[in-house]
Amino acid sequence: MKMKMKIDKRWWTLGWTGTIILSPTIAALGSLLVTWMSPFLILGGIIASYYLFRFFAWNVWGEQNLFFTFIGENRAKIVMKGYAFHKVLLQKQDSKVSEKDDPVQEIISGDIVKDPDYKKRSDFVYYGFWPIYDIHTYHFKWKGANGKEGDKIIDYILTKTVQYLFALDRVEDKEGFPLELECLLDVRVINPHLTLFNIPNWLDMTVNHVHKRTRELIGSKAFKTWANNPVKAQKGLYDKIEADQERLFHRTLGVVIENVGILDINPSRHRDILLKESIAKKSRAAILVEADAEAQRIAKVSQAIKDAGESGQVALLMEALKKEGGSNFVLPSKLTNMIESIGGGKKQ
Repeated sequence: MKMKMKIDKRWWTLGWTGTIILSPTIAALGSLLVTWMSPFLILGGIIASYYLFRFFAWNVWGEQNLFFTFIGENRAKIVMKGYAFHKVLLQKQDSKVSEKDDPVQEIISGDIVKDPDYKKRSDFVYYGFWPIYDIHTYHFKWKGANGKEGDKIIDYILTKTVQYLFALDRVEDKEGFPLELECLLDVRVINPHLTLFNIPNWLDMTVNHVHKRTRELIGSKAFKTWANNPVKAQKGLYDKIEADQERLFHRTLGVVIENVGILDINPSRHRDILLKESIAKKSRAAILVEADAEAQRIAKVSQAIKDAGESGQVALLMEALKKEGGSNFVLPSKLTNMIESIGGGKKQ
């Protein structure tokens, strides 16, 4: 089976733009053979090639991460050397990327920290000689605070606080009733290297952990408690997450959770179905307990009759008939004979 190699489209871009850029200079060099004005033509060709290079670098190469790239404010990009991490390109006011650990300030290498010597950087930068160096791209899926969803390949990561919306279904309270929650998560990336390379999908990991803490919190009290005091629920959730801030979010995911908001908490739309299921389970359990008790009672009665002998058996039988009520009933002939023999053969 032959493997098809996918050719990076930037090779085609480099080919046609390079041809256009070099054309004036090549044409001018060719004039050496026909005219004494060749030096002036060559100079003109070089100048034309220079401006064509600037034009294509800005309008084409930068957009495709070909030698150059654009970095918007509050964004970071990762430069790769081959398949390995090389460096972080950051565009953030008064900030830089830390190059070493600082345990005192709880800073690790790669963290975004304050830069007292900050100078405004251009958003158009040369990152290295492509294809030896390249800008890292990845698939990212999210849902914003406005409810709009995104799902695409991007080459940057936001370094400002961003709000992500997520919902939880069938979160059980202390009484076992399902609830639905809608939450808003304020997240800020503080270490782009960790965020993009330490975990396959940092946002899923973050949200899943918040899911876990939310279920723990909601399951500790009844729905009425949370409904009457949603602020308490929100504070309790943030306190649970704050305990994981340094160990998990900072040092593993490279992010910090700045706030968690519970926008809505209501009975689940599946509540009636799940309630019926719960009642049915309880009913089945009650029936099984009752059946087991009846089986034990019958076993005890049977053993009592067996131990009582013939006279005892008749006495127990008569007692049972009295409990059933009524004065007229028909007995089998064998049972009648047994009663007569016990009574000395006299019919009453």
